[in-house]
Parts: sequence; C-alpha cells; structure tokens
Amino acid sequence: MVRPQRAEPHADVEARAAELRAPRLARIEPRSRGAVQARAVITAADPLAESAPESVVRWIAISRGMPIPVLQKEVRTSRGPVFTDVAWRFRRNGTRMWLHVEFDGAGKYRADPGDSVVRVYWDEIAEEGWVFTKITQQIAREVVNGYRPVPALYRPPGR
Repeated sequence: MVRPQRAEPHADVEARAAELRAPRLARIEPRSRGAVQARAVITAADPLAESAPESVVRWIAISRGMPIPVLQKEVRTSRGPVFTDVAWRFRRNGTRMWLHVEFDGAGKYRADPGDSVVRVYWDEIAEEGWVFTKITQQIAREVVNGYRPVPALYRPPGR
C-alpha cells in the first residue's frame, strides 16, 4: 500500500505508486477486451486522491485532455499551510500561475495574486461538461482548444 501523507514529497509517493502500478499493468492481456481502458485507469490512479468527488473532478479534466494534475498541492497562507485538492501549473498573460480546484472547499483557500481557485460543488458534479468549462475558464482558449480527449477515459454523451 502507498498510504501517502500530504506533506510527503510527491516524487516519493509517485515512486511507491509506480511500484504498485507496474505489476498490475503487466497482468493486462494486450488484446483483451477493456485492456486500453484498464491501462489508462491504472496509469491515472493517484494515491493522493482523498475523496471520490475529487477523483471525479480529476477524471473530468484528464479525460478531456488536460495534463495530469498535482494532488494535495501545499499552499502557504497567512493561516498556515493548506492543501488544495487538484492543481495545475499554467500560463496566463505570460505569467506562470497555479490553477487550484477545490471540491466543496468553500473558504478553505483564497487565491493569492499568483493563483486561481475554482470550487466545484456537489450539485455540479454530475454536469461533467459544466465542470470542465468551469475549471478551464482561467486557461487561455487556445490552450483549452488544444486539449484532446483521451478515448480510453472519455465517452462523449450519447455514446
């Protein structure tokens, strides 16, 4: 088991997770039904995910082509360190920033001038398209338009 701690270096957590992923990936029969999806799901699994809704938010993002995010990103605030659920590094107007996504985390973290925070709530989680739009509002359109869905993780509505 990985059993990570939030403040533990992410590289250490990922190294232990990779040790667990490798034998599971090796057991997948290359041409078996669902093999591509199984590999994609195992590869995207992250031991720092702390709740199912956080995992849903992450799945919505990466299934539509966003890069793999950082989970439990430590942010130092005037109240001390907090850990945001999901975070991506991106550029806005030439400046590198963090986009943090908090599931149902009202008031937990307010963005400083170098960051942006998006909150996703229970009543929104089933609306995958809306959640993706909400997350990507802070990212340049040309970047978002370049995202390509990951077929093994994303099934457009009606399919």
